Amino acid sequence: MLQRRHGRDHSEVTNRFSLLRIGSGPDDIAVPVVDGVPLFERLPHRYPGLAVGIVAPPSGQWLGNPVYEEDGRAVILDGKCGVAGCCGVMAKIEVLPSTVVWRDFYALGGPEVPGDLRFVFVRWGYEKALSSLARAPRIPWRRGK
Repeated sequence: MLQRRHGRDHSEVTNRFSLLRIGSGPDDIAVPVVDGVPLFERLPHRYPGLAVGIVAPPSGQWLGNPVYEEDGRAVILDGKCGVAGCCGVMAKIEVLPSTVVWRDFYALGGPEVPGDLRFVFVRWGYEKALSSLARAPRIPWRRGK
């Protein structure tokens, strides 16, 4: 367990972060994957991710400086209609010296997300996954699934 003392991390590192990609053009979707499972599969009846153009570096969307947010939280999964304020999933993202923490999840529409949902990632691996988004494996998905 890491302790936060004098600006150091305090969170236990327990999760792996990676990305998948849906599409093959300007409307591609970045799909966050936690411990090998796409987040939208952990949170059923949700849109699979967020537009690559919002997430891809140099964006700070998932690096603690979101450009697309709701209720003070970064949008993680967009709404099925393309508007997070309708049925998206948001979280506070805290970037620490050696970890990135996703916490305080909030979802609009249903179903609700578990109140204790929290992920802690090793920062260098997390940032490497984001910077490699252009080469992320592509998966099939159909709107409405």
